[in-house]
Amino acid sequence: MTFFQKFSILFEHIHQKKLKKYLKKIKINTLIDVGAYRGNFINNFNIKYLKKIYVFEPDKKNTLYIRKKFNKIKIYNFCLAEKKTVKFFLINKDKTTSTLESNIKKNFLFKIKENLLHLDYFKKILVRVETLDNIFKKVDNVSFLKIDAEGGDLNVLKGGEKIIKKINFILIEIKPINFYKNNSPIDIYNFLKINFNIKKIFSTFPYFYCDVLFVNKNYINS
Repeated sequence: MTFFQKFSILFEHIHQKKLKKYLKKIKINTLIDVGAYRGNFINNFNIKYLKKIYVFEPDKKNTLYIRKKFNKIKIYNFCLAEKKTVKFFLINKDKTTSTLESNIKKNFLFKIKENLLHLDYFKKILVRVETLDNIFKKVDNVSFLKIDAEGGDLNVLKGGEKIIKKINFILIEIKPINFYKNNSPIDIYNFLKINFNIKKIFSTFPYFYCDVLFVNKNYINS
């Protein structure tokens, strides 16, 4: 394990503790986790209030792990994006940064990631791609959508244009330095600002990324 990888693990641990401290206070009934990896994010909530959990994770090794770890959970072994299709999914040595090939922007940041940090994409698999609106026609109160799609976050939102209006909270990982195509933080904010306000921003040194929590304007006023 490289120094950078050890440092990233420490940073992630501190960051997740911040998230957990805050999210445990919210009594969420329905959780939709897009880019679930191994389901770690689920532990940020008080499990006794969670009635429905839906996770989306295209890597079968990760979904097998989730099945062993959690009960009463619905697992979708495919990706979400703007439209229904089939695409290549690239698996990275740092599996938390695996992504759809169509999200990759091969600029100098991509070269740094592969060559300097040795975080290269070593495997390509063909995956089914669906949309949030195809999967969900309604959601129960109080609902929470978490998106960590490594460059596909805006496309996930666009594929859920109808259903996200009914969701109470949305948490999205935002990277100040954008490694990916068509995933500008400004575009994400502009897409959500009609129906959502920013409630809180979670960030931790050295600020590689932050998690932005949006709250539905109708939920605020209810």
